[in-house]
Amino acid sequence: MTEEMSHKISEVFKNTVEPRIGLSILQLGVVRGIKYNVIVNKFFVYLDEAVTSKVRSAAFDFWGPKKLENLITEALKKEFPDISVRFYYL
Repeated sequence: MTEEMSHKISEVFKNTVEPRIGLSILQLGVVRGIKYNVIVNKFFVYLDEAVTSKVRSAAFDFWGPKKLENLITEALKKEFPDISVRFYYL
């Protein structure tokens, strides 16, 4: 992953806000990591299932895993339309 790509991803997570909760993906802290595989042109996003903060766990329960995945996928697709996204839970 290039430095520019990494910076764009950070901005996406910082600026993508769940409107009902008002917190960004970055503030929620549910993303533990992201890797890019150039061969398959895919992001591998690692999400933290065991969030400890009351706000974070409440938000995760409120969204549910699929809604969270959709929010992240849509945000990444706006910046990187040709790259697919796959999620793993840690």
